[in-house]
Amino acid sequence: MAGKHNEVGSIIPDAASRRGVWPSPLWMRRLGLLLFAAGFYAYFLHFALDGLTSWFSHDDLMNLHGSVFRRVWDPAPGKPVFRLVAAPELIRDNLVLWSACQRPMGAAFYHTIYALWGFNPTPFRVTALVLVSLNLWLMFAVVRKISGSVETAIWAMSLTGVHEGFVGLYYDTGMIYDVLAFFFYYSALLYYLHLRASGRLPSSLQTLLLLGLFVAALNSKEIAVSLPFGFLLFEWFWHRPSDFRLRTVAAWFAGPLRTSLLAGLIDLIYIVGKATGAQSITNHPAYHPHLSGVLYLQNYSHYLSQLTYAQRELPAAAMLALLCGMIVASSISRQRHLKWAACMIVLAFLPLAFILPRGAAALYVPALPWALWTAGLAVALRALLARRLACCAGWLRAAFHNSAVAFGLHLATQAALAGLVILWLAPRHARAFSYVLPVVHDAQNAYRLYHDQIRMLLPALPCSARVLVLNDPYPESVVNAMFLISLTFGDPTMTVHLAKSARTQGLTLDPSGYDAVLDFVPNQFVLRRGPPDPHSPPSRVRLQ
Repeated sequence: MAGKHNEVGSIIPDAASRRGVWPSPLWMRRLGLLLFAAGFYAYFLHFALDGLTSWFSHDDLMNLHGSVFRRVWDPAPGKPVFRLVAAPELIRDNLVLWSACQRPMGAAFYHTIYALWGFNPTPFRVTALVLVSLNLWLMFAVVRKISGSVETAIWAMSLTGVHEGFVGLYYDTGMIYDVLAFFFYYSALLYYLHLRASGRLPSSLQTLLLLGLFVAALNSKEIAVSLPFGFLLFEWFWHRPSDFRLRTVAAWFAGPLRTSLLAGLIDLIYIVGKATGAQSITNHPAYHPHLSGVLYLQNYSHYLSQLTYAQRELPAAAMLALLCGMIVASSISRQRHLKWAACMIVLAFLPLAFILPRGAAALYVPALPWALWTAGLAVALRALLARRLACCAGWLRAAFHNSAVAFGLHLATQAALAGLVILWLAPRHARAFSYVLPVVHDAQNAYRLYHDQIRMLLPALPCSARVLVLNDPYPESVVNAMFLISLTFGDPTMTVHLAKSARTQGLTLDPSGYDAVLDFVPNQFVLRRGPPDPHSPPSRVRLQ
């Protein structure tokens, strides 16, 4: 078929060929795409819109408190105290990416919204929903750009745009790190593909913007370290050197590979900074890596079983065979977007491969290559089937150049593929979300109930108030009651002591030295001392 190459090397049929396969005018195709987008987004909101009613989770309380208050040593009383985090500190943490500060972009998200709207979950949930919605568009745009196929982009988004494993992204603000990482990661990749579409290399300013988006992705979550591989693999599959003489390879490194190498250097600085030092994240048992090929395969099988709604995990040998088979099949197909996706499937998982496994939402960023590869293969097989059907029957062969027949075959195979996807996904979505949503909301509503009880018992506290909690509904090692009280009043000079935690340290606290004393009896907080003067000025401190 005569044609020309688009920006990523896929064949775009010329006008004459296109009339034989897809006779509908441009406005009709655009209208169809808009209708699909509206329908899919309505389907997405059907499941995700309940996330606007979510309250804060345990992770939210911990993350929000850490982004607003910073624990420092005060030499005057000779003990650690909390102080408000200043905006310049957040900016510095996001620029000094090798520092011990963990995920400072998420901290900036929490801090900014709390500074504007206080301890109110609704603005957090609205912002999260907007970001997840933008990520849907990014998913579609990246797959369309790299595959050159709207159909592939549609099915890729259908496979992972709505997913049971990503329920935390829709209902839990504590998953904002993955949402932000996806947004910046694929914004950078889409921008890079857009720049390379013109055949030009990124200018210095454009490279700086690309690297800035990459740093923002790294500051959101460690999963973003694989992005330089995305740049590198694109250049290898679409713009590799014409020969491997020293001069040609050197020009390739200095030109098309420049952004990949600079991003790789940033990666190296980031990894060394985060993996070394007393406050390194790798010192935490949950993030301490154990390098092992078998562990890589076992962990991948764990995540893949959740991504595919499977009931059982593949053995390590079967997982290895699957990955190798995908790479071989992609090479045989000669489809560059399938080769890119297969390699990224292997490489993008590395940040998760050697640490304790988590829920499927951790695979949010690496899920796009899986969706691209699966949808790309399905569309390629569907197109092959349409061509075979046209060639098998004599009357179809004779009428093959009739646009109506050709269009009918493509439409029939597309409808069959759509039916298979809908029949497989829709029941799983309905069943999964029907039981997952109550579980998530029940845990959050418990925190909402306790917050409302505390707020009713303590309508106002003076600045620098001292509050003692004799008992609370959490284990000794969990300080959620302190988080709730501190965030409700927003006073860094407030002192909140938990008697339960103090007992584990062999300490005895005297209730007479506190402005308010709370206790917890079955299902509710009660006030044992107070209440404070209702005319006391509120202690809320506005963040700068």
